[in-house]
This record gives sequence, structure tokens and C-alpha cells, in this order.
Amino acid sequence: MSSAEKDIIWGAAFDAGNLYRYLSAPYGARFGVYAGGAVLVGGDVGNEIAEDERPLVWVNCPGIGNLDMSWYREGLEGEECMTDEQVLQESCDNGDVHTDMVWLGDKLLEAYVDTVLRRRTEG
Repeated sequence: MSSAEKDIIWGAAFDAGNLYRYLSAPYGARFGVYAGGAVLVGGDVGNEIAEDERPLVWVNCPGIGNLDMSWYREGLEGEECMTDEQVLQESCDNGDVHTDMVWLGDKLLEAYVDTVLRRRTEG
């Protein structure tokens, strides 16, 4: 893995907006990081026909309905009147989500290494 690719992947993980997009996506969506640093979330991410248009790495999103929202609701004022999406947005914008960012970064890097190894054995 080049240091530029690692920087792109870590940069995507350590962005509160990207963390929110990953966490709030529906189950079955994919979170993809592309070579230029763009991040897309959707069901078709990683299925691009041309190999040079595919993301550097993608991971499956957990699905907002599968998250333990008590972790994100803890310590928020007025959280009882907020939707899960609003709670996640507030937590990502103003909460302590460093651990979540590290976890997402590790997950992306692990998926990247797995993808590189798979491509080597296939080709």
C-alpha cells in the first residue's frame, strides 16, 4: 500500500461527515473510498464495470437500524426528541467519535489489504 493510498483512506475515515454517512446508511449500502479521495455510499459502490473506476476500497455499512443508539444518545441534551439520524448527526458533529473513526479507518485498511491480496492471487 502506498503512503498516498493510506492517507486517502485515513482521510476518509477521519471525517465526521463521512462517518455520519457510513453510520446512517441503510443496511446493504456500501461505503467506498476512491483514488481521488471521493467517498460514495450506495448499493452499487464497488460494482463499477471499468476497473479504473472502482473505489480503492469499500466496506458494507452496518445499517442504521442495526446500531446500538444508546451509545450515541448518551450525554446528548434533548435526545429523546431526536430521530436516530439526528442523534448520529449531532454525535458526529459535536461528540467524541474518535474511536469510531479509528475503527472505520482500521476496517477500511483491512478491506484494502484483503482486496490487494485477492487481486494478486486472481491475476
